[in-house]
Amino acid sequence: MISSQTQGTLTTILEDKAWTQGYLQRNRARLAAASSAVCTILDRIGLPYVRPAAALFVFIDMRQLLAGQDRFALCPGGLAAAAADASTGGTAPASHKWEEEHALFITIAHECNVLLTPGHDCCASEAGWFRCCFTGVDDAGLEDGFGRIARHFNLPRVSQPALL
Repeated sequence: MISSQTQGTLTTILEDKAWTQGYLQRNRARLAAASSAVCTILDRIGLPYVRPAAALFVFIDMRQLLAGQDRFALCPGGLAAAAADASTGGTAPASHKWEEEHALFITIAHECNVLLTPGHDCCASEAGWFRCCFTGVDDAGLEDGFGRIARHFNLPRVSQPALL
């Protein structure tokens, strides 16, 4: 429930068309700049992602960092070569992959001090995708956080294009 005072204040603000238009333009420009910054950083550290389109977050493909994964088997199309495992017919059972994703989430959170949302929590169809909300962090914070991830996982400094 929103108080009548709050409703009145919001009505006054939103009725000011010039202010509202200016705010929307500034907000769009800030979102575009933040999106560009995170994409530049991810390209630099070689983590594939789905390019954000007018969004507040980016989906990052971290399947190469899952336990037991050949980290450099990821092709530009985003499909990872599965490590042969005789007991599972060449790929780990889906439940194991989600456990690996959770372990990666814990490692990134505790050892890198970076909070990303695991794909499982975003209804991803495959383990290893993480969501990063880039709008609440400035460019320096993004650089610092992804720099810690890159150093921790010894990621190569290469340029890799977005998946989409």
